[in-house]
Amino acid sequence: MDMTALRGTDERPLMYHKRLPSVRCTLCGRRRIVRQRKRLVRCQLCHDTINEGATNLMATNDKQVIFSLVNVGKVYPPKKQVLREIYLGFYYGAKIGVLGLNGSGKSSLLKIIAGVDQNFTGEISRSKGYSVGLLEQEPELDPNKTVKEVVEEGKKELVALLKEYEAVSNKIGESAPGEMEKLLDKQAQLQEKIEAANGWELENHLEIAMDALRCPPADQTIGTLSGGEKRRVALCRLMIQE
Repeated sequence: MDMTALRGTDERPLMYHKRLPSVRCTLCGRRRIVRQRKRLVRCQLCHDTINEGATNLMATNDKQVIFSLVNVGKVYPPKKQVLREIYLGFYYGAKIGVLGLNGSGKSSLLKIIAGVDQNFTGEISRSKGYSVGLLEQEPELDPNKTVKEVVEEGKKELVALLKEYEAVSNKIGESAPGEMEKLLDKQAQLQEKIEAANGWELENHLEIAMDALRCPPADQTIGTLSGGEKRRVALCRLMIQE
């Protein structure tokens, strides 16, 4: 008799199922069940992808589930339930649209997927090596900033390193001999971090990204842009984030 053990996160057998064809993976629908966690039943492929972070395999296999929602629900006070028992599994490389009437919970679902809204029921699993970004219908952008300054917010940590490196370099020429050695050490540390992040190519990467998305001129202020132009700038900022 072909017996298949369903295992939990502690690796101990939870149960034995004699009718393997009747049991399906919650995420992808496959019947080769080997793992069970709460109400989430996984096949070996989904288990390896989500729990072990098989990033290299995911990069070349469009059958890998990289994100899943299990029994997700959302209730607004006092008792308005807009989402109930949502089960979704997203394959690597999939293009998915969310359709529904006004007030049916589309925005609520997207905010939960993006991690903006943490007040929900159910379980979310995300594979290692992936992140989620959310592009609002009406993005909030500083009207006084230029297009380039807003796009740079997608690489704000790297931009901060470059600005700090420039400030330290300017101080070296004006510093006393005793302080210069400390500044040189600081400059070397910053340079190492910038090179590790390929920071010297940031300007080129920003220009390529803005050109690809047909953003307005880099020095144009946000306050002068149309709604569509603002969304392209916000999308560009989102796409360059790590």
